[in-house]
Amino acid sequence: MDGLLYMLGEQEKKIRTDPAAQITPRIRAISRRLVSPSSPSRSERLNRLSLRVFANGGSARLTTLPSLCKNDAVAEADFFDSRWPIEAVKGVLMRTTLAAICVLAASSILVQPSFGQAPEVWKFERLDKIHGLPLTVVGHPHVIKTPLGKAIQFNGVEDALFIPEHPLAGAKTFTFEAIFRPESGGATEQRWFHLAEQDPKTGQDTDTRFLFEIRVIDNQWCLDAFVHTPIVDKALLFRDKLHSLDVWHRVAMVYDGQEFRSYVDGELQGKAMIHFEPQGPGHASVGTRINKVNFFKGSVHVARFTRRALPPEEFLKLPAGKAGH
Repeated sequence: MDGLLYMLGEQEKKIRTDPAAQITPRIRAISRRLVSPSSPSRSERLNRLSLRVFANGGSARLTTLPSLCKNDAVAEADFFDSRWPIEAVKGVLMRTTLAAICVLAASSILVQPSFGQAPEVWKFERLDKIHGLPLTVVGHPHVIKTPLGKAIQFNGVEDALFIPEHPLAGAKTFTFEAIFRPESGGATEQRWFHLAEQDPKTGQDTDTRFLFEIRVIDNQWCLDAFVHTPIVDKALLFRDKLHSLDVWHRVAMVYDGQEFRSYVDGELQGKAMIHFEPQGPGHASVGTRINKVNFFKGSVHVARFTRRALPPEEFLKLPAGKAGH
């Protein structure tokens, strides 16, 4: 980082007489903020920062979006909100943009388009890691080949995976999806995908969580999409909406900031008007509840976490003709 700051300083010297030179010390200031001890954690920075550069109408503008930075209670103008004639920006814009991107990359900050982040996809095809995250394996879940590709199968007794990330931490809106196959012979109540918040001081689980669960009724199953926070406790559980065991299904829970909805195979199961604050960082379990109860008998192929409320037509799809066993 010192090298990058030196580079920015050299750029500042070169363009000191340029009307756009004021941008460089601002980039230096923000680069220091991004790597200071008081900065958000890496995952928070990944989740909350966006950078955009654009030129139009004869002017150029470089903007960060501090509304995405939880601990930056400042207006956008406090970062960059200056306009310059396009003639004065030629050459400078490219240099400063590249420098800013280098600073962000060196600080482990993801540069994303201003309209939102790309979804995070977890593919269940190996037992050592998922999405680059190390796995803790309990019992003997195993990788299987299916018409959809690889999946991980759980025995419903002791098999589980633990992942050291809450992929929806900080999300004000979201879509949480999975493609899975609940299988015959499991318990009546199965809690198979748990996103749990942890206390940042103690590392212990709080009671705040998202859960995908199923209930097995007459050799069929229904979905339970559950959210619990200090102010909300809501289960979208509809026992009359039953689905077949031993075949692949798509499930989703969606929150748009006002309404919480659940879906199976793109069909709405239920909804509720509720409000809850974003959850904090934590971890996840697959195949069981986070405290190792209510194990799941079945297989999981993929999960996807999107930081906006998707319409059903944008949900994960099953390949044509491959929705069977």
